[in-house]
Amino acid sequence: MSDRQPSARPAGDLVEPPVVSPVAEVLLGAAEYIEKFGWKQRDFGDDGGPRCMLGAVMSQCKNTYTDIMSAAQLHLQRQGKFMSWNDSPGRTKAEVIDALRSAAAKA
Repeated sequence: MSDRQPSARPAGDLVEPPVVSPVAEVLLGAAEYIEKFGWKQRDFGDDGGPRCMLGAVMSQCKNTYTDIMSAAQLHLQRQGKFMSWNDSPGRTKAEVIDALRSAAAKA
């Protein structure tokens, strides 16, 4: 057992939280939405119920088309993850959530 005490951080030496872009926030929020309310295919879905990947992104933008929503869609498209990908037979909720989180990490 060591007698060493953990070093105290000086009061003025604060650690800044990581900065998350607004686009990443939307994508992460969409992943959380699907985890909480469920996921579906071939339909955007309604707020408070299962939604497709794009529907979940829309829910994070209050169902209003915004520049941030457009940028979030672009990040998903660049990964080849969009409506037809969401609707592919055999696609899973876990894959959609992973795609949203992966796009957020690159946003």
